[in-house]
Amino acid sequence: SRWVEARLHGSMLEKLASAEQEHESGHEVEAASESARVRAIRKLRAMIYCARPALLTLWNRMDEACTGTVSLAEWANAMRACVVPDEDFPWEWIARYITSLEEDGSCMYATFLGRFENTLLRR
Repeated sequence: SRWVEARLHGSMLEKLASAEQEHESGHEVEAASESARVRAIRKLRAMIYCARPALLTLWNRMDEACTGTVSLAEWANAMRACVVPDEDFPWEWIARYITSLEEDGSCMYATFLGRFENTLLRR
């Protein structure tokens, strides 16, 4: 597998979490000092932002009971279909860093998509 979890061990956990916290708190990181991992997180966020309409359409189709939630497996399948079309990409593992899962392991997909916005629109 190209996306071996071993590559993502150790400080990667902390960096993923801190990169997400930095984004959420509005602090910008100097482009020159960005690590490859922080740049990867930013790129992934941009890719998710661009895929929002397709993700919403797909999750709406999956959510036949209109609960506003999808299972982790459904969430990951949609991310593979719309964002990174690679069966080996570890979406299930990354999910805990980029979304909030309910106690039953489901994802409120509208809330998830709402986190990916264009900050230029607020100016």
